Amino acid sequence: MWTLLPPQPPVWHPLTPAQAEAARPAPGVTVVLGAPGSGKTHALTSAVVERLQHGVALSEYAVLASSRAAAQAARRDIVAKAGTAQASPVVTTVHGLALGLLRQFQPSDEEPWALLRAPQQEQRIRELLAHPRVAWPAEVEPALGTRAFARQLREVLARVRQRSWDEERLALLAQERGDATLAAIADFLDEYLAVGDLEHTLDYAELVYRARLLLLEDDVAHAVLDRFRGVFVDDAHDLDPAQASFLADLARLGLPLLATGDPQQVVSGFRGATGEGLARLLDVTPSRLVELEGSHRHGDAVAAGLRSLRTRIDATGAPPAPEALRDDVGEVSVRIYDDESSEAAHVADELRRAVADGASWSDCAVIMRAGRAQLAPMARDLLRLGIPVEVAADELVLSEEESVTLLLLALKVAARGGGPDADQARLLLTSKLGGLDAIGLRRLGRALLADHAELGHSEQLLGRCLAEPELLAGIGTPEGDAARALADLLGKAAAELADGREVQLVLWDFWTAGDWPEQLRRAALSGSRRAGHQLDAVVELFERAARDPVRAGSAGALTFIGELAGEEIPADTGRELSATATGVQLTTAHRSKGQEWP
Repeated sequence: MWTLLPPQPPVWHPLTPAQAEAARPAPGVTVVLGAPGSGKTHALTSAVVERLQHGVALSEYAVLASSRAAAQAARRDIVAKAGTAQASPVVTTVHGLALGLLRQFQPSDEEPWALLRAPQQEQRIRELLAHPRVAWPAEVEPALGTRAFARQLREVLARVRQRSWDEERLALLAQERGDATLAAIADFLDEYLAVGDLEHTLDYAELVYRARLLLLEDDVAHAVLDRFRGVFVDDAHDLDPAQASFLADLARLGLPLLATGDPQQVVSGFRGATGEGLARLLDVTPSRLVELEGSHRHGDAVAAGLRSLRTRIDATGAPPAPEALRDDVGEVSVRIYDDESSEAAHVADELRRAVADGASWSDCAVIMRAGRAQLAPMARDLLRLGIPVEVAADELVLSEEESVTLLLLALKVAARGGGPDADQARLLLTSKLGGLDAIGLRRLGRALLADHAELGHSEQLLGRCLAEPELLAGIGTPEGDAARALADLLGKAAAELADGREVQLVLWDFWTAGDWPEQLRRAALSGSRRAGHQLDAVVELFERAARDPVRAGSAGALTFIGELAGEEIPADTGRELSATATGVQLTTAHRSKGQEWP
């Protein structure tokens, strides 16, 4: 018999004098600097809770974190510390706040703005480059069709908007420098923005740019001041120039702002962060600076290693290297392995030793340098070695998720008339849609060969039977019934796509054809993280298909599949992350910011 026990209440450490000073309400801007483990986030959440204890609702403050996952963790932390339920808390990211303002103050008769995630933005750029209306220099034209050029162009456009530039200023700079490539980029930016306005979509950099313009309107500024009493920003070192300016604009309106950070912890440089956002906030009058010393997270050995690294990083305004405030020594070791398999084996051994010493799997983490290239292989190796692992759903490209791959394969076959090749037929028949195992597949192949030997070998017949279900007429076995059901499903979908049915509706027919959704739901409710990730991926797939209601018919289905297949950047699923973990966390360096493991 199982006995369900309530979770142990979290232990809150009292604030140090420096943390208490940082949390003290003050007009203007308060910037809190501290090294890793100095208690910056603890001071920030405690400052929010202190306001709540005076009868103010959490919805009256904007609490901003560097990512959705960090925002969810901060919200749970604040609500747990406050000990009271909170309605409509605004605990989000800078982009989340900007999008909320944009939607709140747009005309009610307009379609709500939709946010382009990184893979969608890159795909749109590639589509525009495939049919160029811009006069690109001759030396650039050969690169227009490459993914590398589209990726670099996306980064350039983001940097332009992060500096609050428009296409006219960029064109003027190109004219001053006599730079034909820069002039072409200015023309491309104009076309890119026009397409976004037409479809009512914008990217992250454009979102912040327009939110800043919105704050210049008096009625918007007054409404923001009426709604919020203050702004709290964690990990402000990862702000890009536009985000820092947006927050400075809020502070200049009269909202008290508390921001924490450490210029030496910048991990979003590839997104335009420089660590100078903290200095930009301090330019607001009045402002004050509070420095936190020491590390509550590290032992002597870890703190010593951290001090050694920080002396090599040139970051203006960084706090001093921390001294350890914990009694344990800790350990730092550097090991080099001959190959990836031996590395995975040694990592698995270290994880087992940690668990044998009393740690739980969720107390451990494996941090990789590259996400897509390293996370999936390491996860497979550790699972093979018996280590339970967890990878965030948004660490992987959507089209690589198992459930999404199957739905897209069925959609592709239907869009091409319902006749799969031998490999596709094998995958579909042995999938959740077909329901056969390897033995059942062989039985079906033998039965088809016995009835139609003159039409080819068994693999050819497996492919043909899904497009020509009459080949299954004489097979009265469970395998034949399963194949007929799949053939009917593909045939119906092919006919509907030929008639112009919406892609999302055809996908829904595939998804609801059997008990596959119910199996995943039960597994997810039983604690299966993998099932939860698969459900998240399917929800994201349907959201993507629904964003363009005119995407319909066979051509629309193939275009949709091509867009997803062309994505190389994982997109945030936008769904709530689990509050608990049961396996070793696999993540990347930039995703690990602000987190800690025992």
